[in-house]
Amino acid sequence: MKRGGDWLMRLKGLLCTVILWYGVTFAGEVKPPQGANPYAIRVVVSGERLYSAIGTGIMVWDIKNLKKPEKIAYIPAFLACDVAVKGEILFIASLYNGLKILRMGEKPEILATLPIIARRVALRGNHLFVVGGEEGKASLQIFDVSNPKQPKVLRQASWNGIPYGLSIILTCVAYC
Repeated sequence: MKRGGDWLMRLKGLLCTVILWYGVTFAGEVKPPQGANPYAIRVVVSGERLYSAIGTGIMVWDIKNLKKPEKIAYIPAFLACDVAVKGEILFIASLYNGLKILRMGEKPEILATLPIIARRVALRGNHLFVVGGEEGKASLQIFDVSNPKQPKVLRQASWNGIPYGLSIILTCVAYC
């Protein structure tokens, strides 16, 4: 019995170490703005960059050297809770502040803002899946983002409940 307890304690220690490491990486090395959530809500890796939604915006890191990540940018986006990346284009779910689409560059450029409730985003090819909705009424919207300046709604659905996550696991969707 003691042996099983030791294993559980080591696992808890490892989890605490991982959580603390991420907290230090995201909050300790770069001071977020006053009132910012110092912990990453969502993390996405694309190429040699790491993007983390931290509640007040998106932190962008160069992770070529994993032992010493370097901050590239902080993009303000109040209530940012998720991000999807396609090349230099970011799709930011900002909860009640909508979906923001922007192009990274020397100075980030906002391409479009959609006035929807956006909690989670996922990207597959030129299709952006957005989960949102009001309290107790969840929604899924699918956009064609082949032209990020003018995203087009392809499908919408809603159901009772609260959306917390989104994963794309289908290999083929008839309307895509």
